[in-house]
Amino acid sequence: KKMPQWRRVLQDEMGYNEPDVFAVCRLVSGFPYTDRQQKRLFIRNFFTLQDRLDLTHEYLHLAFDGYPTGLDENYIETLTRQLLMD
Repeated sequence: KKMPQWRRVLQDEMGYNEPDVFAVCRLVSGFPYTDRQQKRLFIRNFFTLQDRLDLTHEYLHLAFDGYPTGLDENYIETLTRQLLMD
């Protein structure tokens, strides 16, 4: 839904590479995470603002995979909030 807006912001970010295909999987327990090799995002739910923050955060880890900012939690979290709160 927000991807066209996000693309305009993200295309200017160094290291951003929009994944062609990825899967979003339901996480039964534990913290949300990204399996970069399998291109899977593991998220608890998809209903609340926190769920959307988690999904966006993990997506950005995947989109910046192979670039140093993809491992920078502060950068990813700041960009996540910028995308969702604008």
